[in-house]
Amino acid sequence: AATRFDLLRTSDLRTPMRAQAGLRYLDHGCGHLDEAMDVPDWLREADGSVSLAALLILADSTLAAAVATTLAVDRVPVTRRFSLEPVGRSPVRATGLVTSAHVVHADDRQATVRADVRADGELVAVASMRTAIVPDRGGPDARPPDGADRLARPPSLAAAWPLEPVDGPGADGAVVVRTPAPPWQANSIGTLHGGA
Repeated sequence: AATRFDLLRTSDLRTPMRAQAGLRYLDHGCGHLDEAMDVPDWLREADGSVSLAALLILADSTLAAAVATTLAVDRVPVTRRFSLEPVGRSPVRATGLVTSAHVVHADDRQATVRADVRADGELVAVASMRTAIVPDRGGPDARPPDGADRLARPPSLAAAWPLEPVDGPGADGAVVVRTPAPPWQANSIGTLHGGA
C-alpha cells in the first residue's frame, strides 16, 4: 500500500524550502529515512561554518518524513515537540550533512522519532520529534506552478529570517521572537516548514 512518504517524494521535491536548502532523500523504508543536504552558502555563518539553522531544517525534514513512511496517504504528521541537541565540536565545518531517522513508536494518533545528524561523517547533533497523526484536510498546495521560476534564494540568514523580539528573556533564559513566513518556507501541505 502507498504511504504518505510516497506522496512526499514527488511533491516535497518541488516545495520551496526543500529546493532552497538543497535537501534530498537518500534511503528509506517503513519507519526509517536518510536525508542529505549539501550546505548552501545562505545556511552558513560569516566564517563559513554550518549554521544551526541548517541542522534544524534537515533534522525537521528527516524526522517528519520518517514518520510519513509509516502513514497511510490520507494521514499527516503534525509536529508537537521538536528537539535538536548539538554534540561534539563547534563550530561545525562541513560541506555536507546527512541525517538518519528511525521511528521509535507509532500508532494511529501519535509517533515518536529520533535522528542522528552527521557532518562529513561525524556526529554533530541528535534530534527527536513527537508528532500528532491527523487526517489530511487537503491544505493549500505550497508548490510554485509548473514552469514558474523558483522563489529567490535568500542572500543570508538575516534576510531569510528577520526576527522581531516579542518577549523575554524569561527566568529560564528563553526569548520569544516573531518572524514573517514567506511562501518559500512552506512545506508540502501548505503550512510553515517546521525547520523554518
